[in-house]
Parts: sequence; C-alpha cells; structure tokens
Amino acid sequence: MAAAVASLSAQTAPPAPPATPGPTATEAVELSPFTVNTSRDVGYQAENTLAGSRLNTSLRDTASSVSVFTREFLDDLAITDVRELVQYSINAEISSNENQAGSGQNPVVNAQSLTPLVLIRGAAASVGMDYFTSITPSDAYRVGRYEDNRGPNSILFGVGAPGGLINESSKIASTARDSALVRTSAGSFDRHRFELDANWVLEKERLAMSVAGLQQENGGWRAFDYQDKKRIFSSITVRPLRSLTVTAMGEIGRDVTAVIRNTVETDQALAWLDNRNAKGVSAVTFDPNNAVPTIAMSALGVTARDVAATGNNHKVIFIENDGTIFDARGSLLSGTYNNSAVRAPDGTPGVTSGALKVNDPRIYPGNVNAAGPGMFRQQTLRNYTITADWQATRNLAFNLGRNYQYSRARVTLMTGADPTLRGDPNRTLGVGGPANPYAGRLYFDGEWRRDDHVGEVAETRLAASYALDTQSKWFGRHRFAALVSQTEQFDARANSWLALAGRPYNATPNNINNRITVRNYITEGSWATYRVGDWRSLPSTVNFDGRAYTLAWANEIGGPNNSGGEQKSTAALGAVQSHFLADRLVTTFGYRQDKIDVIELGFYNDPVIGDIVDRDRSKSKTTSATGFTGTAGAVLHVFKWMSLVANRSSNQGVPSFVRTTFPKGELAPASKGVGSDYGLGGDFLGGRLHAKLVYFSSTEQGRITTNGLAGAPGRNTRVMDAFAGVLAGTGLPFSTSQWQPIYSAYNPPVTAASSDSQSKGYEARITANLTQNWRLVAN
Repeated sequence: MAAAVASLSAQTAPPAPPATPGPTATEAVELSPFTVNTSRDVGYQAENTLAGSRLNTSLRDTASSVSVFTREFLDDLAITDVRELVQYSINAEISSNENQAGSGQNPVVNAQSLTPLVLIRGAAASVGMDYFTSITPSDAYRVGRYEDNRGPNSILFGVGAPGGLINESSKIASTARDSALVRTSAGSFDRHRFELDANWVLEKERLAMSVAGLQQENGGWRAFDYQDKKRIFSSITVRPLRSLTVTAMGEIGRDVTAVIRNTVETDQALAWLDNRNAKGVSAVTFDPNNAVPTIAMSALGVTARDVAATGNNHKVIFIENDGTIFDARGSLLSGTYNNSAVRAPDGTPGVTSGALKVNDPRIYPGNVNAAGPGMFRQQTLRNYTITADWQATRNLAFNLGRNYQYSRARVTLMTGADPTLRGDPNRTLGVGGPANPYAGRLYFDGEWRRDDHVGEVAETRLAASYALDTQSKWFGRHRFAALVSQTEQFDARANSWLALAGRPYNATPNNINNRITVRNYITEGSWATYRVGDWRSLPSTVNFDGRAYTLAWANEIGGPNNSGGEQKSTAALGAVQSHFLADRLVTTFGYRQDKIDVIELGFYNDPVIGDIVDRDRSKSKTTSATGFTGTAGAVLHVFKWMSLVANRSSNQGVPSFVRTTFPKGELAPASKGVGSDYGLGGDFLGGRLHAKLVYFSSTEQGRITTNGLAGAPGRNTRVMDAFAGVLAGTGLPFSTSQWQPIYSAYNPPVTAASSDSQSKGYEARITANLTQNWRLVAN
C-alpha cells in the first residue's frame, strides 16, 4: 500500500497555524516526560513521540515503527477522521472483515464495533486517545496529531490488538497566547463542514481555556446518504506552580450517519417482471389460496408461497403507501431466473444457482439506495480527562491521569437478503382478503432490525520517571519509568427486531411470527420511490387479527448477539531508556504485567422486550487471566545521516466479553502476539528529510472470530440428544436430573472459533519539509 502527497503552503487557503503556540523560555522547565507538545511539530515532520516507550522520545531515537501525522498534514489533506487517515499510512486500512474467513460485513455497518476497526500489517489494531483506550470515534477537529505505532507492543498500550495502535493527541489550552481559528469547507454531494477553535489566556503562563466545535452535514453520491456530526470539545490548563501543570478536557457529541449497504439488492422479481411486461398483469397475478405455486405459475415467475397459513404462523405486513396492515401468510411470492422451473417469455429456462443481485442500471441505477432513510447509525459520546504533571525535582517527575468515556451506538438496519425486490402476484391482500390495489406492481420490503451497543470505560494511571546522567561516555544517561493503572470497562450489545409487543404468536418476543414487515410499492422509473418502507412510518399502535398491538424492539435470546460483560484490570509497567556512546546508541527495554478479570453477565427477562443484560453479580461468571509482555529495541546512529534500528515486542490481546470456545464453553482466552522490526533510518538535507526502511514480521495466536464454526455446536447438540434418547428417562440408566449436568458438560455453549495469523514484509516511509513551501510524504 502506498500514498504520496505534496503541499504548497502558499496557497489560496493556507494551512492553519498550530492550535497550540510554541513554548516560551519560562515554559521549558515544566515540559513533562509523559506528554508531547505538538507545537514543536514543523510542517509534516514531528520531533518527538511517546509511541516507543511511554516517554517523550525523539523519533530519531525510537526503534519501533512509528509514523506521526502532524496538524499541518491533516489540514493540507482535509483529513477529518481515521477512515481518511489510514489512506496515507503504511500498511493500514479500515477493516471490512477481510482478515477473517466468511462473508461478514464491516463491523461498523452494524454496532458490533463502537469505533472503526483498523488493520495494520493485516492484523487488528487498537485506537487510543492520549494513550487511553478509546471507545469514542475520533474526529480531527479536536486532534493535535495522530501517531501510528505498528506491530505488537503491549508495553506501550497494555491489553490491545496485535496490529499496533493509532493514537490521537488532543489539543490542549495554551497559557502562552490567545488564538482563534474558523475553518469551513464545502464540496460535492452537499458536503458542509464548519469548525471553530479558540484559545484564551486568562492569566499569562498560569491559566488558559480552549474550545473547539464542529458541525458537519455531508451528503453522499447515493440516495439517502449523509454523515452528520455535532460535537464540542474544551480544555483548561492550570499552572499553579512552575513545576505543576493540571489539564482538564472533555467532549460531548452526536454523530448520525446513513448506513449504506456495500452490495446491490437481492433480485426476486426479474423472471416475473419479464413475463408481466410481455403477457400483461392478468397473466401473472392470481388469487392466493395457501397452496404452493403450480408448474404453470412457476414458469411465469411465481415461484414460492409465503409462510403456510396454519397454526400460529403469521406474516404481518404494513404497507407504507397507504397504512394498510394485513396478514400475508399463504400468499404468493415472485421469483427470478435462479430457478430452473421459470421460463423467460421466449421459453428460455432459468438456471439453478445462488442468489442473484439487481445489476441492470435500467432497472436499478447504482446511485439508488433501497434501504432508504430508515437505515442509519446514531452514536452519542462523551469523554473526560484530567491529568496532573509534577516535576518534583530536576530528575524526578510524576504524572497522574484519569479518563472516562461513554459511547452508545444504535443502528437500525436490514440484514441478509432484505430489502428484496419482488413483484406482487396476489390479487387479494392475503388469503381471502380484500382486493389488492397493488397487484402487478414491484415492491421492496423487509424486517427491521436494531443493534444497540453501549460501552463505558474508566482508567486511572500513575506514572513516574527518573533521569540519571552518569556523565560518562561509556555508562551514558538513562531514564527509568514506572506506571501503574486500573481500568474498569462495561460493554453490552443487544440485537432486536421490530415486532408486535406481548409475544402474541410465539413465546420468543423476536420470533418471526411476531415481527412486522414494512413494505413500499415503487413507481417504476421514479427512482426516488425505489426504497423499502421506513420503520419510522409505522404508528405506535397497529390493529392486526382483531386486536390492537403496540410495537416494540424485541431482543434476541441471550447469546452472542445479546450479551454483556465487565472487565477489571490492573497493570504495572517498568521501562528504561538508555543513551550510550555519546548518544550514538539508544536502547529501550520494558516489561508489563496485566491482571484481568472478565465478568460474563447474566440476564433478566422482560415480558415485552425479552432477555436483557443484568449487572447483578449473582448471575455472572468471572474468568481471570494474567498477561506478561515486553519490548526491547535499539537504535545505533552509525553516521549522523544513517541509523540501524531493531525492535522486538510482544502483545497481550483484548479478551472477549462474550465469546466462548471449546472444549468447556468458557470465555475465550486473550490472544498473544509477537513482532519484530529491523531496518535503516536516515536523516538528510540537514534534517529536512527523514526516511525509514524496515523488514517486519508479526504473529498472533488465538484470534477470536465467530466464523469457522460450521455448525459444530449444533452437531455436538445432536450427538448428546441421541445419547439422551437411550440413556436418560424413566427406566433408563439416568434420571432426567442426573442427566442434565452430564449433558451440559458435553454440550458447552460455544459461540466462537480461534485462529492464528502471521504477516511479514517491508515498509518504507519518507517525510520531508523540502523548502519553506513544499512538504512531502511518501509510503
């Protein structure tokens, strides 16, 4: 993967100046070894990073592979979020599940992930906010810089993904001078974005406040596409003593974005449509009578019957066009050419195959979006951080930080084959129902689903740094760092379906017989009507089968798609960074231990909604684990312009809150990773150009995925059911009560599989401020 950009700063709309002005002479003594002042970034080149050892270190002396994206780079490229950022990074991309087996979609299409998932070097990566775990989606309006740390390195970010870490450093209030910036942009497809960034010095070098605001209303090239944001971020810097700096910052916001399916819609109409157009509506419409289509009907493209009209089977349909509600059980369904029984008007038979998609732009143009306006993601967020940096002595410094984040993503969507394009071959609304005013017309319909994901995380950490200078060329100078932290995290996710409340036709609230399907009949050739019925068009109460029902989002049965957990972890870190041979050799060593308790939460049952995650600890199950990780790196400056770099680090993966594996059905253990980088670094043209070339390798063991089970749990159940038939019951070797624990032991509730992965290759990056006006980045 490669990208190159050049920037001419003397342009019509010049890049904004850094949000935080450069430090004054009196500020220099308060610089913390645990923070990086982004005002020192010049052009596209950054001077320092925390991404190697948790200590403020020159990039030139950092052995691990780190790329810094400065504020000027973000402004020049109009980068606003991580999705756009990774296009200019090395070996990084937004995950759409391509690193897993199966046909799963991007986890951000639903609410599986609270933040966009990033792959680095083919492995999942973590996202951080000021080196705290981030569960709120990033936006560049509040960011001073991004840092891309590639490869496993849990010494840096603790329990995390093996691909590495993309961290955002927040803008903070500067006590040096006032500043203000207003930025607005507009583009095609109704793109509008407005940013405000202001800094006020309330007391010179002692007290300052900053505010950043964002309002975005963006459209897209497809119908019903938009990406809207409203956010505000503020920070306060207080410096009561020259040796003590306290910073408090917080953000609140809401993002509302359309969810666009990345495939065209399913076709179940074309064979019927061709016959209708050739032979007329009367030839392809019939009175439904709860019977499967005849051979003659199938030849015309009427290929199936909806659910049989027996027992408690029901198919509740709401027609958005006129508000009609009826029971479609026993009705007829149209089909397409993936059926050898159908015939085209000229007699050509269909071909038995898989699902077909609507790809003819004369029938369904590419910019049409059949999901309509009802398929969108709404995410609220808030985060707060307070830190205190104390320079106790010239050599001893402390950092105390507390971060809290809350994020909730609620996505309404259609999954699987929905929405499907069909034609209506029914002359009545249901079996024996009134005349169908839409007979012979095309429609989209489907069942609406909601994915609700709530996350909450709080972390407290205390770090100390001690600097020792032996004044010896051979024994060098050293910085020792120690960190302890405690993290508490809550995560719950519930998938639900729009249904009649009260479980009228099945004891499971979200059972298909209780759900309601929303239909919209289209006007052929009027592309604005080519969409499914919007769930918001439904009234709060509907009349069906002689009764009035309220509507509810009914949860799935407790399991992988309706579950929750808590995690408590404590960590201890030690690191030492040393400079030898008059700073020509720089080494970094670190060791970290994480103790983790993962609490798998139980459920209580609501009479309307069904299973709901219960934080009652008496219903929970705790799994404990301890992870040990380390890093070792060295940089040898062979010449002023060339360096040799080597780094090896390990990783402790993120444990699953809800995924269980064989053989016991217990929560899956965290994955483990190991990575290494070896290569060359170079500084040329008086430091205006920096280059790095490395060979990397990275492995991960025990990655958890829901794919790969291939029905194994179900087969396991059938085996034990077969044994039960001959071993348990009256007159058999085991009573029912005796058999139950045996059955449970050999039939674990498994929901996931694990896999191993390995990646290796070469990476190269050049960053340059070639002249006062020209900047360059090439990967």
